[in-house]
Amino acid sequence: MTDPKDRRQFRRFPVLKDIAKPVDLYFEPSAVATPVPAVLLDISAGGIGILTFVPIEVGTSITSEIKLPGIHVKRVEGTVLWTLTKGNSWRVGIAFTKIEKDDFTNIKQLADDYIDCETKLSMGVTDVCFKDCHYRQMCSKDVKLK
Repeated sequence: MTDPKDRRQFRRFPVLKDIAKPVDLYFEPSAVATPVPAVLLDISAGGIGILTFVPIEVGTSITSEIKLPGIHVKRVEGTVLWTLTKGNSWRVGIAFTKIEKDDFTNIKQLADDYIDCETKLSMGVTDVCFKDCHYRQMCSKDVKLK
């Protein structure tokens, strides 16, 4: 069941620590082409959650590239919707404002398959894995088919 307080329009999935990759954020418009490094925490067809060590203001426009097993988005644009500060780090929520249709569809399918698997496992179903799963390349679960 969806949390009524969760206003997200799209299902999201975590980026697991063994496949977590840094992402570079570029601010738009900017005279400075120096990227700000961040760590991708989660992703959906509508946006990403990141961790960074540089504060980023709400409303800031960014561009980035996302590379994970099964996902390679060459250019995505977004806007910072919220930030949470914890010590010297910031958790940042970014909503996509421009993403290619194929990338959107691919990420949505990955998230749908991830959530479906998690739901079945939480209900005690053990034969949840299937060969056409879009999340398969990122999966590290014990039930994963070889």
